[in-house]
Formats: sequence, structure tokens, C-alpha cells
Amino acid sequence: MARDAIELDENQTESRLINFINNFMNNSEFKSRLEGDIYGNTALKHIFIEYDEEILKNHYKEPYTLEALKRINASIPTIEHIFSQEPRFDFPSRGFNSTEEYINKINKLGNLTLLEKSINSACQNETTEQKVEKENLYKKSIFQITKKVTAEIKNRGNSFLCNHIDERTKELSEFCPRRWQI
Repeated sequence: MARDAIELDENQTESRLINFINNFMNNSEFKSRLEGDIYGNTALKHIFIEYDEEILKNHYKEPYTLEALKRINASIPTIEHIFSQEPRFDFPSRGFNSTEEYINKINKLGNLTLLEKSINSACQNETTEQKVEKENLYKKSIFQITKKVTAEIKNRGNSFLCNHIDERTKELSEFCPRRWQI
């Protein structure tokens, strides 16, 4: 397609791009991949920043300016596990029946959030409850997605359970095809 691009009009280019997308990753495939083990995917930061802007819009606020995006980039955004990569409790607990179940959920989209590198480093070995309670952790983050998950956890009485991972995964995986519609 790239070699033909100069000869294509806008409608032909659009048609070929849609055809390419549908052949290699349509919306169903996109959503399915988002619902799997996604930690380590380089698109996560971009997805979460786009979701941040969606949260801003839903609260009638302006999307990030170029200056705000520069500040975000300077904070060195990282992907944070809400439940840590290593369990901080015995099983059964928090909706998990076993270590295997925990391992199968830990890298799902719903267990991940965006966090500044310095704050992420400070979260090492902290429980989810400590992450939302301590002033220097999630509360200090500039990211809307992290503020939202913190508020949700606090509204449930500092509860974050296995099923909350599934709920967030569903919410976030449904956002992406809406945001990047074909």
C-alpha cells in the first residue's frame, strides 16, 4: 500500500487501511487481545494517557495541552500493578482462590495503571490498601486513571478484589475500540 499511496485518493486510502485493519486486527481481535495478558505491551502508556483524556472530557475539562504532555513525559510514566506482581497475602483471599489464579490475573489490563516512575518505585512491596492510603503513593499521582482507581477503591472501603480486575479490564478494553474506531 505504501508504494501506491501517492496515486491513491483519500477514499481509496481509507478503504485500503480499513481492509488492512480488518484482515489483521479487527475490533473483536483488538478487544480480545486487550483482555489477555497485556503487561509489557508498549502501547499501554499511550492507551492510558488517552484514557486519562477521556476522564478529563467526562468531567468537562480540556484534554492535555502540549505543555501538559511534556510534564507527563518528564515524570517518566510507568505501568504499575495495582496488586503487586508477587502476592502480598495468603490464599484464598481477596477473591483469589490460589496462587495460579493470581498469576493468571496479575498482568491483565484491569490490574494495571499509569504512575510516575518515582512513585512507582516507592510502591515496591506495598499492599493495594497502602498504595491508596499513603500520601506519597497513588494520591500523589498526576494521572487521572490512577486517581479514578484510587477513588473507586476508597469508595469500596479500600477494597480491590479479583473481580475488580475483571471489571476494569472490561471497561478499559471497551474504551479502546471506541477511541480508535474503524
